[in-house]
Amino acid sequence: MTTEYPAAPGYRTTETETSANAAKTVRTSAESIRQDCLAALTKESLTAHEVAARTRSEEMDDVQFVRYQHSVQSRISELKAQGKVAATALRRENPESGQKVVVWAKTGKLMQPNLI
Repeated sequence: MTTEYPAAPGYRTTETETSANAAKTVRTSAESIRQDCLAALTKESLTAHEVAARTRSEEMDDVQFVRYQHSVQSRISELKAQGKVAATALRRENPESGQKVVVWAKTGKLMQPNLI
């Protein structure tokens, strides 16, 4: 298993070690979360928030879920860099912010008429 981004959590070089430490901490769960994201996106095109909601563990409290959502967005960014997912032309409202956000799909699903 490679330890380089996008196959593993990455970080920008900074003057402090906090980003590097965070990447190392999530490394053990990142592959599992990436696989959960791909499985969810196999069934339908979703926003990062929707992916997180569908793959959320029942044991998560609200604080844990917020952290998980951030991790899901990072894993989707890694999958995008690997060419496994891509943004569709669709945008949906994020229920928390009210902002329009990207709808993601597995790259093989992009040619479906409702996604372009």
